Amino acid sequence: MRRASAADFADDAQAAVEYVRTRPEIARDKVGIIGHSEGGMIGPMVAARTKDVAFVVMLAGPGIRGDSLLVLQGRLIGEANHASESELARQSEVQHALFNAITGARDSADAYARVVAAEDRLVSTLPDSVRPRARRALEQQRAQVLSPEIRAIITYDPRPFLSKLTVPVLALNGTRDLQVPYKEDLAGVDAALKAAGNRDYTLVPLAGLNHLFQTATTGSPSEYAGIEETMAPVVLETIANWINQRFGTR
Repeated sequence: MRRASAADFADDAQAAVEYVRTRPEIARDKVGIIGHSEGGMIGPMVAARTKDVAFVVMLAGPGIRGDSLLVLQGRLIGEANHASESELARQSEVQHALFNAITGARDSADAYARVVAAEDRLVSTLPDSVRPRARRALEQQRAQVLSPEIRAIITYDPRPFLSKLTVPVLALNGTRDLQVPYKEDLAGVDAALKAAGNRDYTLVPLAGLNHLFQTATTGSPSEYAGIEETMAPVVLETIANWINQRFGTR
């Protein structure tokens, strides 16, 4: 089980920035952070607390709270897998109940107690005939939602960090990303950076790309392994052009 948290990764990224800035062959005032998905949390976290970061590039980095993001993600992936509306509604009900239990917890022990209580309430609403199966399903996913990694994602709110950024920011999202839906995500980034008074940020939805920025058919995670493309060239071109326009090519 992974034990490092996003805060640990932010410390690592800040240490990397500080080291790179000491290198004589690198312009110390032009060092930025590029991060993808959960890594897209890290750049804003570091740039919000140090002036050493000259720019931030977010590749499907979260712009809305983790619990809201995971609910949206669950519905979109369920739809891609042809789940029925009743199945999607039940999934959303379960997610809301478990996530609310976790976000309201004081510590790990309290989170466990709250999640178990939420499971009891969810099972009690079901007919007797399906309760045992529902109970087993909830118990099987309990360890996952209570893991430090998932709890950190559920409770993560990017807005306090994004709303402090005044350095240039580029946010890219694929329009077929089912894990970080681009409309809601870019709207969240936009609102937070406006609140920061940031005058240099660019939001780019990239047509037809999935969460891994591959050219995709549906965007479903089940497609990832079958797509030969590592990353669509337009992504690297967009990033390079945006950086060069602000900091030059030398």
